[in-house]
Amino acid sequence: MAEIPDIELWSQFNLGVHNNPDPGGGLLYALRYSDEHLDMQRNAVLRPIIDSSAEIIEVDSAQLAIDMSTVAETEMARVLVLLEELSIVNEAVEYQTDGGVTPMSLKDFAQGLIIGFFQGARARGMAKSLLYVEQDIPRIVSDLATADEQNGVLTKSERRILEGLSDFAAHHTDRLAGRHSVVLAGTEEW
Repeated sequence: MAEIPDIELWSQFNLGVHNNPDPGGGLLYALRYSDEHLDMQRNAVLRPIIDSSAEIIEVDSAQLAIDMSTVAETEMARVLVLLEELSIVNEAVEYQTDGGVTPMSLKDFAQGLIIGFFQGARARGMAKSLLYVEQDIPRIVSDLATADEQNGVLTKSERRILEGLSDFAAHHTDRLAGRHSVVLAGTEEW
């Protein structure tokens, strides 16, 4: 059995925005699992990665390198799935520790986003509120919908909740965008 490099390094492993094939997985895990469960899942995924033929190099005290060229073709798909799962678990932990997301239903989470919009609208100002409903909420909805399309992880009720959240964001984007419109009178285009 291979020696496990510093667990703190593994807890930082993340495929990143451009390499993550399951962008909503981390958020769903954060909503559905306790931190104890996530730690157990990380440990369950970590051992097979370390025992694989992937060469794991501790570059320094803050960075690991994983040489996938050493992985046998027969185990490549398995190792990639395990690395994806590790990334999702780590992202879920990050949502819980840095983002304040706790295990709850998707309905409660969506209601929290809506309440947060109304409570924070005055403090944020209209421009930031517009970004919240124009970019932040749609990204969350898109990520969760992608996770569902890939893995069928949402119930019909949860899909309706996402649709409602998307409709809320679109409606308030239209309302806020209308308040920021600039009309150029007296131009030929008008």
